[in-house]
Amino acid sequence: MLTYTRKITIISNSQKFEFSPALERDIKKYKITLINEKIKSFEGKSSLDSVVLMNGKKLIFDAVFMGCGELSALDFASKLALQIEKESLVVDANGMTAEPGMFAAGNCVSRCRQVAKSVGDGCNAALSAIKFVRNAVMYQDYST
Repeated sequence: MLTYTRKITIISNSQKFEFSPALERDIKKYKITLINEKIKSFEGKSSLDSVVLMNGKKLIFDAVFMGCGELSALDFASKLALQIEKESLVVDANGMTAEPGMFAAGNCVSRCRQVAKSVGDGCNAALSAIKFVRNAVMYQDYST
């Protein structure tokens, strides 16, 4: 069951996807779309509303979660002109960057972090992003 969304699309810059057999089963079960195409740009007026692929195709999204493979998240953050200090992406206590509505956590903030710290930061940033999108002061997850 997809708890927070009805549809997921995974876009990869690589030539092919490599998943474990269990993950492949879930991808088929939940009808997750896979696209092998590089992203050219993220677009939107006051918030993200679409992603443009290198082939010119525009995809409409409500939100984007970025997972980096071999290039660091700091390389990506610098292309977005986000503030980086001492090899770390600058985020507030909620994980939000200087760009309102753009959150980062764990290894997306700096190159080497402990797993426990990354997980905690990721949870904090995710909850902050939910509150930001819902324009809410508080959020309680009642899902099972």
